[in-house]
Amino acid sequence: MFGAGGRSESSVSPLPSSTLALFNRKMQLVDEVNGEIITDSPYFIRLDNGVVFHGNTDSGGLTEMTQDQAALSGRAFFGHEAMKLIAKFKGST
Repeated sequence: MFGAGGRSESSVSPLPSSTLALFNRKMQLVDEVNGEIITDSPYFIRLDNGVVFHGNTDSGGLTEMTQDQAALSGRAFFGHEAMKLIAKFKGST
């Protein structure tokens, strides 16, 4: 609140940082037949904007965290198909 004559102090709450990611995503690889989590499996994810993530799922069957300021779509590959794409990607970089 401002006092009479506008000479009182005021404060403004800080704005959120524009560098914070608005979307955080991890994918979990689960066997669709028996529902078991698949750990240490190669994965290759290519987002529609060209960003690539690859690695192996962790002990919880999760991929690495992807962060972006927009919800993105793309394609994910696992297992042998992912291994081929990872090798091709590493060969082109």
